[in-house]
Amino acid sequence: MASSENTKRSPPHHLLGLPQHIRLDILRHSGLIHEFPIIMLEQSLGVSCGAYYNYRSCDLHERYESPTQIKYDIPCANIMYTCRTLYHDAINMFYSENSFKICTKKMNNWLSRSLPPLAWMHLKILEVEFADMHEPVYSFDEKLDEWREMCLVLSTVLKYHKRSDVRITFSLAGTKSTHEVQTLLDAVLSAGMAPFKSVQFLVGPWTTGPFEWVHGLACGMPRRNTRWNCPDRDNIKALLKTYSHAMIVNTATPTCNPQSSVSFSNLPVEIRLKVLSQTELAVRSQLPISGKFKKISECCGQCGGKRHEVFSSRSLCFCDSDYYLTYSSSCRCNPIRSSPLFAINRSIREQAFEVFYKQNQFIVSGSALEVLRQLESIPRYRLDFIRHLHIKFDNNPLYRSIHEPPKLLKEDCRGMPSLFKLMSSDFNMKSSKISITLNAFGDDYWLRSIGRPSSCRALKRFYDLLVSYGLDKVPVSIDTFYWPQLGMKKGTLISLVGPGLAFDFNLDAFPDVPHRDWYGDPKLGDILEVIGWIV
Repeated sequence: MASSENTKRSPPHHLLGLPQHIRLDILRHSGLIHEFPIIMLEQSLGVSCGAYYNYRSCDLHERYESPTQIKYDIPCANIMYTCRTLYHDAINMFYSENSFKICTKKMNNWLSRSLPPLAWMHLKILEVEFADMHEPVYSFDEKLDEWREMCLVLSTVLKYHKRSDVRITFSLAGTKSTHEVQTLLDAVLSAGMAPFKSVQFLVGPWTTGPFEWVHGLACGMPRRNTRWNCPDRDNIKALLKTYSHAMIVNTATPTCNPQSSVSFSNLPVEIRLKVLSQTELAVRSQLPISGKFKKISECCGQCGGKRHEVFSSRSLCFCDSDYYLTYSSSCRCNPIRSSPLFAINRSIREQAFEVFYKQNQFIVSGSALEVLRQLESIPRYRLDFIRHLHIKFDNNPLYRSIHEPPKLLKEDCRGMPSLFKLMSSDFNMKSSKISITLNAFGDDYWLRSIGRPSSCRALKRFYDLLVSYGLDKVPVSIDTFYWPQLGMKKGTLISLVGPGLAFDFNLDAFPDVPHRDWYGDPKLGDILEVIGWIV
């Protein structure tokens, strides 16, 4: 009878079945909210209990240590591994309802970059400290460089979404003059931070105690009932009032007609591409056309890098995956590769791809077959967008080893025609700038034997392949880094094929090259003359 009654009882409500505001109220009692500011330390996050040395490590996934040296398990640690909904609820509450404090140090600047975008999207209360009163005597100029770097870091990480809900405090304690205060405030404005909901300043020397300025008040009010006797107090108040107005978001409701606003998707394609070109889709350095954008050793650990070290499984790390441009809310190592523009909709995604491939300079290296596989991993219609490509053959097709004469490798013989066919059919050769570099491997044998018939035939065959596929205008060069005999600077290239051939083969362009024989070998002029005769 009792068993039948138990079966009629309604099952208990699951935590996920509760409304979100009730779930958040429950999570507030799990130890997520801290009374004191959470300080970004050099290794993790820490909680300050009012004293300088009273820190407690407060990483969400680890333990923390109390002042009594007793270790406690963070109650929210198990929540991180339950489900995606509770994970996001916990992350949202932890970063939005706690106050965070950043001390201006180089290690803290690095730590600020390593926090995932998801953290900065929810963070609302932040304090930036110029100098710690317990630090040894410092130079203002040295500290100023770290302050500027910190402001630039914050201007980058706080742009992941609208920051009109952030309350920020700039602690300028330790400043001794109006000039120092103005210099620090100029660094904040020059960093181009987004407007904030409220701005607070703490200014003053440590000896007398700082006074507090909050935007919107008529005057500065003493902090902790202390008095700061400074002759420039009124001037500093005026400075803080001026700079705080420039940092505060305008909360007035815009009086614009909703019908007059135009959606971004309704703009002409040319305008949309120009807008996307101003985003972080392009960099100045060369990017691998596929594969890893950064080394696994440089992973921030937020996207699986630390798990990679534990489990030795590269599939767990976003940074170590071979290819695909997509959006990752947890990865901070590859902001270009994991751009949020790839996750909006199909139209914006394809236009972001077009900007990415057109404005970046790409490099691809390996043998002919390896280069071909990397290019084939990209959809063929996107290859038409590429404007700058540098192909670097790690295995020189004109060189085998010091014991064999230069010849095309069997692998390259199969891969070269397919590679050149792909380039001639899928690339926009009129608008693209493609270059090829051959690695000489630094042995004198190739240099000595370049004038021999076997070398001439190999180079001639390579050139004939280019001509047969309409790539005779593609410049082909040899890297002289491993040729100290030529007396050229590092990174100098000698063109073998291409429009720059006549200029690069002019001996007047290399005044430091001695016109003499090397161990009975042909002169440099003779070698270049042979290459010029071949092509």
